[in-house]
Amino acid sequence: MEPLVAPAWKLINQAILIKKFNFLPSLFSTLILSVIVTYQSAITAAMMTDSQGAFFSWVLSATGSLFFWEVLVASVVVFLLVELLIVVYEGGLLSLVRAFCQRQDARYGYLHGLSAGLRSFLPMFEYDAFTQMFRPLLITTSYIFLLRIIGMEYFWLITAFVVPYALVAAVINVCISYARFFIVYDGKGLFAAISASTNMALEHPGTTIRLFLSMLLIYVRIVLIVLGILLFPVVATALFTWLGSGYASWLALSIAGVAYLAFLTFVAHVNSVLEIFTTTLWYRAWELNREGGVPSERSADMDEDGGAPVPPAAPAVA
Repeated sequence: MEPLVAPAWKLINQAILIKKFNFLPSLFSTLILSVIVTYQSAITAAMMTDSQGAFFSWVLSATGSLFFWEVLVASVVVFLLVELLIVVYEGGLLSLVRAFCQRQDARYGYLHGLSAGLRSFLPMFEYDAFTQMFRPLLITTSYIFLLRIIGMEYFWLITAFVVPYALVAAVINVCISYARFFIVYDGKGLFAAISASTNMALEHPGTTIRLFLSMLLIYVRIVLIVLGILLFPVVATALFTWLGSGYASWLALSIAGVAYLAFLTFVAHVNSVLEIFTTTLWYRAWELNREGGVPSERSADMDEDGGAPVPPAAPAVA
């Protein structure tokens, strides 16, 4: 893994421009994820305390307000725009990583990254839309949703359906791991890129599986967000108790809100760095696989000796 890790580590330490470029989409995706996790946590807490009826009654009462619908429509529009912007930055990130690794100074710039992202937007949008159904976050969210709607009495039936689907989705994710590189670098369409990615994954299964496990680093962000959401009520309650009621309560809420936004910014930065690191790992694997594969430790030892290993000498005959 040294031929993959060393360039990725070098890029993380030196490519300040790429860190700046990727921070904005990482912040947007972190905010979206925090909303999803907050919603799931609120619904789960309502179910555990048998107060889901009051919760949904409050939601239904709010739908009678024009302000509610204005906020809902504005939220949907902003969500769609942010998702489209994230796709643009995703293609731009791949372009900048390649430009840095190959020392293409003419293609290494913020505007060059945006331009490359816009050029690959349509196929990357198709790729993201196609792969959504196989992503662990959506599968987990759908699983919780089914349990909540159908009922916990059908837990084993729902689990028996979701677990095999999750396993199939994991296999599909492994097979299509290289597709976005074929889309951005070679200009292939969705299904041509998926076909090329599947062939590469099957030709180099060891490298692909090990790199796929590295993607688990990205889900550190989810753990941090869940911890932040669980700690937020505790911090807010402590501030309320310390400052008292009245205007002081608004001050406590403001302090807790600013602290939580600062926490999300920190999570977005961590996620951005991890995403850049794993993207560089995958890029180097894609590049080396096209040249024959990632050198193994055994082949590196052979190269250091100047070729094939020397066989042991035959024992001397007395």
